[in-house]
Amino acid sequence: MFVGEYIGKNHEFAKNESDVHQIDLHFLCEIERARPPAEIKGPDNTQVGIEWVDMERLPMAPLYPKYLRTKIPDFLAEVRGKLYMGDIN
Repeated sequence: MFVGEYIGKNHEFAKNESDVHQIDLHFLCEIERARPPAEIKGPDNTQVGIEWVDMERLPMAPLYPKYLRTKIPDFLAEVRGKLYMGDIN
């Protein structure tokens, strides 16, 4: 769906993250209904938690990078293409 970058020196945490360069890849996936749903394991050691969020609540959800709060609904509604989001926060 999206490719985004976070270049630390360009954002509010530049003092502590000036050497950070992160690339985020976001994929659209679908569950195969013929198979039983996979068990959701707990978060990895860098995650705060896991939560299913209704699309109506997405704009207020604690979702990072923040741009996903608006770009996911836009993508699902009309865009449906690969998008490079650039250096975003």
